[in-house]
Amino acid sequence: MLDVIVIFVIILCIFVAFMRGGLKELFGLVGMFLSVILTINHFDFFKMNYMNTKYIESELVANVLSTISIFVIVTIAIIIVNSWIMYVLSPIRLGVTDRLSGIFIGVLKGIIFSSIIFFAIEVYCFTFYTKSENEGSNIEDILPGWLIDSHFYPMFHVIENSLNTYVPQSIHSKIERLGSNLKDAVDKKLQEKEKQEEDKQKNKEIKKHKRDK
Repeated sequence: MLDVIVIFVIILCIFVAFMRGGLKELFGLVGMFLSVILTINHFDFFKMNYMNTKYIESELVANVLSTISIFVIVTIAIIIVNSWIMYVLSPIRLGVTDRLSGIFIGVLKGIIFSSIIFFAIEVYCFTFYTKSENEGSNIEDILPGWLIDSHFYPMFHVIENSLNTYVPQSIHSKIERLGSNLKDAVDKKLQEKEKQEEDKQKNKEIKKHKRDK
């Protein structure tokens, strides 16, 4: 399943990069990288602004809205800058060299997008795998079989290990904090739902007991 998705993503990225040209894809790739890094580093910048409104009480919701706001603002700014750069470079764009270089950048972009999908699945699995179950468990017990059995899994594993070496610990900590906050919010909702079900069951038993009397 993962293999099919990866191949489709890479082919799509190659086609788009060939049509757009290598220069535009290269600057777009750099812009995407900057957007992600800046969003991770400053995801909670607007959190207090959202928390101070009367409509938002959840810290998780405030963090999510703040993250989206940062990403949108940074992305729009980068798109404007890239558009100006592409206008300046327009005389040398979309030639044979530019289109052929776009193919190589498209392959790279496809691998990056596929890696993001892989990391998202992995983070989800590790986040919602309870700590008690996680202790002493093998990775095969946590990740789905179709992910581990994929032909691309070893490549993604190497990329992940390389990123863990070069990515600052502060970014790792922020990602872990986001995952922890999300898991806590989901657990809280599940507990509230279980409590509501228990209360309903108790009310039914009380009503039944009264009718029997």
